[in-house]
Amino acid sequence: DDLEDDNKLAELWKGCQFRPLIYLTLLCHDLAKGRGDDHTNKGAAIVLEALPRFGMGEWAERVALLVRLHLLMEQIAFRRDITDPAVIQSFVDQVGDEQSLTALYLVTVCDMSAVREGVWTSWKAKLLSELYSAARNVMRHGLDIQRGSVAEEVERVAPLLSEIEGGRDRAEEFIRGMQAEYRRSVPAAEIAQHLEIVDKLQLGEMEFRWLIEQKAGFVILTLLTHDRSGLLADASGLLIAQGIGIREARIFTRSDGVVIDRFRCEDIEPTRLSIGKRLEQIPDLWSQLNSGKLHMEELLTRFQRRGRHEQNRVGVVDPGVSVHPSSDGAVIDISAEDSIGLLYRLCSVLSDEGFEIRSARVIGRLDGILDSFLVQDPDELLKAADQIEELKLKLREAAEQKC
Repeated sequence: DDLEDDNKLAELWKGCQFRPLIYLTLLCHDLAKGRGDDHTNKGAAIVLEALPRFGMGEWAERVALLVRLHLLMEQIAFRRDITDPAVIQSFVDQVGDEQSLTALYLVTVCDMSAVREGVWTSWKAKLLSELYSAARNVMRHGLDIQRGSVAEEVERVAPLLSEIEGGRDRAEEFIRGMQAEYRRSVPAAEIAQHLEIVDKLQLGEMEFRWLIEQKAGFVILTLLTHDRSGLLADASGLLIAQGIGIREARIFTRSDGVVIDRFRCEDIEPTRLSIGKRLEQIPDLWSQLNSGKLHMEELLTRFQRRGRHEQNRVGVVDPGVSVHPSSDGAVIDISAEDSIGLLYRLCSVLSDEGFEIRSARVIGRLDGILDSFLVQDPDELLKAADQIEELKLKLREAAEQKC
């Protein structure tokens, strides 16, 4: 919880034997910010040249490393799947050792906390803490490549299915049908609950189910239903219309067409209407959307009329889109000025263009948002440069559009 994360930071600072490293990094980390886009590498070069001239050559290489990496920790914690061993190993390889990791963690917290009120949140603290702990564990004990195996997950889930006949066999069948990312990121108790709901969906006993769990500083919402075109766009639109901001989304699609979409969210209601009441309304509103009795534009308009967040920006980012094709799809990163319904519009574009969104990560920054989507490309549209440019244009237009 929040207190646990605060205590961890306090203990790290109290036991820190290299405070000059942190002070110097905070002093130097934005030295080159006015010299073009690549201010991290340029700043590191300045540090390597300047610190020896001030009689602090012993700190030069360490400070230069942290200046070069000072945005890395937040980028990975907020935009990548930190339950993926490959992501953690790559991060560890870049940071190098535990002293640099601890220094980077403390610098990142200080940097984000000092921007302005509201930038540092319990959700961000939790993700950074989780990344720090995972990376430190790898540095101390090595990477456990067997983590999240089917057999391990069956052992965790099966005891929770005592009321289901053949619970162990059913657990193994279910878990084998899910992606490795699902096994890594979803707690055993939730997997057991998902299994029971999926059985009911397959039998036609229900059309969908929203699971809602309020935690300290954030909310976990999970939608289980049958897949259809535009599903993520509609789900994200509904949540924002209820004043629930999505900060992380993991999308899991089974071979039988059942989807398990898990959202980690924050309360962003501008008028601070009761979050409990707004969460209770989600299943009924979803039912109305599916039946056509309610339209998304109407919901978003209601939210807009309740009053928007007033954000004191130091600047506004220009919409930017990068597409990185891979063997089975692409990673699409989008930066833009934040606006009501932005995630809904971006998901709508991807759905309309025929891309299946496998996962998404969303982060709000001082000057806008950074959204990252992992999409599958069944028609291999992103193999061609002109198709990539066309998609980037449509995403930029969606990012610039205002509700």
